[in-house]
Amino acid sequence: MKYFIVLAISVLTINTTNAQALLKGDVDIHAGVGFGVYGITSNDFDDSKSTGVPGLISLGAAYQLSDAWSVGLNYERNGFATDPDSNHKAILNNIGIVGAYNFVNSDKNVLNVAVELGFSSFRYDDFKNEEYVIGTGPQFQFGAGWKHYFGGKVGMYMNFSVPFYKYSKFKNADGDELKVYQRDVFGQVIEEKTYTISMSGANFRIGLLLKL
Repeated sequence: MKYFIVLAISVLTINTTNAQALLKGDVDIHAGVGFGVYGITSNDFDDSKSTGVPGLISLGAAYQLSDAWSVGLNYERNGFATDPDSNHKAILNNIGIVGAYNFVNSDKNVLNVAVELGFSSFRYDDFKNEEYVIGTGPQFQFGAGWKHYFGGKVGMYMNFSVPFYKYSKFKNADGDELKVYQRDVFGQVIEEKTYTISMSGANFRIGLLLKL
């Protein structure tokens, strides 16, 4: 009986070791789409809170430092939904370093948690007046995801994250800072501030995987 238990544990250990979708040295490439739902807060005197629903396009790659841990680089473009007849457009371009931990790593399925730290650029265009402003700042995301591999190399993924973006300064094409003003009843400026925006909410994504 003792021999049988030892043999069973050995078999299970071997199967667990071999039956893993991601192993040390693997490179995982992903491409996908999704959407976000954000609360947007600014320091505007008149309209400080709003919401945004961007569409997401994501590209990235990750290197497995071990069977459980990986580090990678992600790029994401967030285009905000606007009225089809609108002359305005807002786009985020984000790039970040991602660290992930696979708490489940079976032969075809992986469940992980991830943290992303990086840089974000926010561009707002007013086509009617032929003007634009660009803001830059840090971005942070924490999330979790599921990966499924159909065979040895190709798979799909779904994930979500809770992002935070911060833009402390916007400049136009001439390099002038965008400011907001508080005026009295006579229209005279009584206070001015450099315009800032912060956003947080949730991102949801789905896409394809290629393991090298």
